Amino acid sequence: MLGSTSFRNPRARDSGAAAILCFVAVLMAPIGVESQQLRYDREYPAVDYYAASSQINDWLLANYGHTAETIGGHAGIRDISQLLYVAPQHIRTDKLAPLGGGEGMGVTGDPTLASAEKGRQGIQMKVDAAVKQIRELMGR
Repeated sequence: MLGSTSFRNPRARDSGAAAILCFVAVLMAPIGVESQQLRYDREYPAVDYYAASSQINDWLLANYGHTAETIGGHAGIRDISQLLYVAPQHIRTDKLAPLGGGEGMGVTGDPTLASAEKGRQGIQMKVDAAVKQIRELMGR
C-alpha cells in the first residue's frame, strides 16, 4: 500500500499480537515492539519514509552520476528500481522508455536506468526512516 500509514489495532491486546508491522510501500518491516508497550489510545503515523525519497535521489546523484532530470519522479528511476527489487514480474522492462515514450505518458525521468540493486537501496532507506520514526514516536 502506498501512502502515509497510521495504525491502531484495539484488538491487538486481545489477539496476543507480538509486533507492529509497518507498511512501507509494498514491503512490511517487523520492528519488534512488544504489544504491551503500545498505547492503544493513539495512532503512530509512519510518514518519514516519504522524506527518504530525497535521500534516495541524493544517493543516485552521488553514486551513479544520474541527473535530476534522468532520476525524475513518477515512474522514473527511483520508482521503477524499487518495483524491480520488490516485484520484478510486474515490470514490463521491454516497454520502458525515457519519459514513458513520449509527452503525456505520466513518466518523468528515464526508467530504463532503473535496477533492482538501486531499488534495494531505496527500499532500505525507506524502511530505516519509517522504523526510526516509529521508535521515536514510541519513545524507544
